[in-house]
Amino acid sequence: MAQSDIYIDTNAGTVVSGINNSQAAALPPFIQGDTPTFRIWLLSRTASFPLVSPYSLVPIAGLQLEAALGDKIGNVTNYYANQFVWAPSTDPNNPNYFIAQFPLNTPALNTLIGSAASAQTTFEVKYLANGFPTTVLSVPAIVQASVIKAGGVPAVPPGLTPLSAEYANATFMTRTVTGQLFFKNPNTGKIVALYLGDDGSMHEDPVN
Repeated sequence: MAQSDIYIDTNAGTVVSGINNSQAAALPPFIQGDTPTFRIWLLSRTASFPLVSPYSLVPIAGLQLEAALGDKIGNVTNYYANQFVWAPSTDPNNPNYFIAQFPLNTPALNTLIGSAASAQTTFEVKYLANGFPTTVLSVPAIVQASVIKAGGVPAVPPGLTPLSAEYANATFMTRTVTGQLFFKNPNTGKIVALYLGDDGSMHEDPVN
């Protein structure tokens, strides 16, 4: 299962490299059809920012987290993917992060991408304290179309030739055979035809 860490500088509303690194970082990849696991860390700048120990962890006890990919247009609410139920860390050594799966297999996201290789939208994260929201991240995000999709037809392995269903049906015996069957003796080359006559009886006639 893919897992990515997202460190958010809540003072600047940016993604950074870690609690001890204030360098800007990219968002994890958003790829159509995936269901990655995200761990989100909320960071607050210290008095020594951006030097030694630039951040402290925001305590998450009592907080709820929401994250979504969607349109950033006035009063319109249009999500392409979202996760509003995040679990707090159960790791006693790292107690202050949220974790959840972020599903990218939604019909809305498929529609957004359409026939393109990628599409741009907005990734937004906010936390709720006593029901009051605070947005800590709202940045452009690129969603990539996937190559391997559910229901896709596998490519033909090297050295083999693709076979159409129409040709297979015309060439190979099916459960009900219509017409004649031909049998050839490999030694003499003689061929006979086996078929059901109009009188309902089996016929075996030489062809050559």
